[in-house]
Amino acid sequence: MIRRRPNKAFLFCLGILVGLALASCGKKGPPFFAPKEAFDVRVSALQGEWEEGYALLSGTVLGPKQATDRVTGCRVFYGQYSAANAPCDGCPIEYQGYYGFGRETIEAGALACKVPAKGKGRIYFFRVQLVGSNGTLGPSSNTVRVDVK
Repeated sequence: MIRRRPNKAFLFCLGILVGLALASCGKKGPPFFAPKEAFDVRVSALQGEWEEGYALLSGTVLGPKQATDRVTGCRVFYGQYSAANAPCDGCPIEYQGYYGFGRETIEAGALACKVPAKGKGRIYFFRVQLVGSNGTLGPSSNTVRVDVK
C-alpha cells in the first residue's frame, strides 16, 4: 500500500478554515443601525363626533416647537364594529387600517380632520399618530369612540 503525504496547499487551507472557525465562535451582538430620529410630537385630548357620513376628529398637538415644525402629516387608525358586537370598555381594539393625511390637518397647534364613517348602527374607534420627516411616527393619541346613528 502506497501512502501519500498531504499536499502543502491542502494543509494550509485546512489550517485557515480551522482558524476561522475558532475565531468566529462566541456571542455576536445585534447589527449596528444608526439611531432613529427621536420624534416626540403627539395629539392630546383627541375628540370625535359624527356628522353626515364623517367622523370629525380634533385634538391638540403637543411637542417642542422645532419638532412640531417637522410634522408632515398624520395617520388616523380606525376600527369599526357593529353596535351588537362592540368591544367592552377596556378591551383591546383591533384596528383594520388607517387613513393618511398631509400637513393640512395641522394648524396653529391643533389637529382637525374628517374621516369617512358611513355605516349606520356602527361604532368607530380612532387613534392618531403624527408623522415626522423620514416617515417617523410619533406616539399614539388617546382612543376616541364615535357612534354612528
